[in-house]
Amino acid sequence: MVWISNKRLAQGIDEAGHLTVMPELMVEVLSPGAFNEQRDREVKLKLYSLQGGQEYWVVS
Repeated sequence: MVWISNKRLAQGIDEAGHLTVMPELMVEVLSPGAFNEQRDREVKLKLYSLQGGQEYWVVS
């Protein structure tokens, strides 16, 4: 699940209607398995952070 403000959304939609900016909030539901859980908690957190994500919530 993601959330993006109207202001950011207005600046982040291309002509085809695709989202081109990182949402402010991402909620990740953990995938089953130790490898997947580690990826969700570490790799995705780093990726979202590097791309400008402000909040990353993990749901178990």
